[in-house]
Amino acid sequence: RVNGLRPLVERLVTRLLDAADARGGAPADLVEDFASPLALSVICVLLGVPEEDREQFRTWVRQFATVSGPPEEAVEGREKLGAYISGLVAAKQEAPGDDVLSALIAARAGADRLSFEELVGLGYTLLGAGYDSTAGQIANFVLTLLAHHPEQWRHLADHPQDVPAAVEELLRYVNLNATDTSGLPRIATEDVLVGGARIPAGEAVFLAFASANRDEAVFPDADRLDFARTGNGHLAFGHGIHNCLGAPLARIELTVALRELTRRYPATRLAVPEDELPWRVGDVNHSLLALPVHLAAAPS
Repeated sequence: RVNGLRPLVERLVTRLLDAADARGGAPADLVEDFASPLALSVICVLLGVPEEDREQFRTWVRQFATVSGPPEEAVEGREKLGAYISGLVAAKQEAPGDDVLSALIAARAGADRLSFEELVGLGYTLLGAGYDSTAGQIANFVLTLLAHHPEQWRHLADHPQDVPAAVEELLRYVNLNATDTSGLPRIATEDVLVGGARIPAGEAVFLAFASANRDEAVFPDADRLDFARTGNGHLAFGHGIHNCLGAPLARIELTVALRELTRRYPATRLAVPEDELPWRVGDVNHSLLALPVHLAAAPS
């Protein structure tokens, strides 16, 4: 189903970039005008969220994700988002559609089916993580390339076949987690030895993915952005049974977005100095509030 969304992602990217072109020479905000509406539209289509509900959903996600704001706002966002997902699952149980939630409702392995609570949990995870994280990394990738590796931006414009490998390398190189951990500790259920260190039963362990993704023992010359890197076993999406549920969808969106941005606008540049860009404060994700750029097909 995710692979089947690629044509939709391509149509949305084209529509959003055409709209940016229609504004003339004014700077485009790649957060509000591109990354955010793209990620929101795709995940809502995937789960069958009606178009008229999407802006309200976006507000709740932002309330829930901002951990440094008033605690009551985060609680309100979480509760309203949870109530909405519960209602969405109930509606799909009564009238299934052509979407992932409906498919999950119908799925079974023998006598085993997903419970209502499990369906709500999956919907909650996909809607929240699939929107905010993907939108954040689209903008982060563009900023990394324009501000620090403009030659790589131009390389992708001339070599679109390298975009999938570039996405994997950028996932390794650009950290999304604001705290440098997943925010979710693992708890040792028994004494365990990891890398020569003893972790007693009951102790919490936080995983520093950004550190792992720059480990010189795994990635030679780890601080260099290298689109030709082979064996790129990064941990941007976690690992094992905790591998990110939305990883296949994120890869499609990141690949299509980066391919079309570089193809259409090889001479793109930031519209303001990097140190003037506004970042979200206190979020789970390290993401921009705005990314104004001059989209340009040729140097001005």
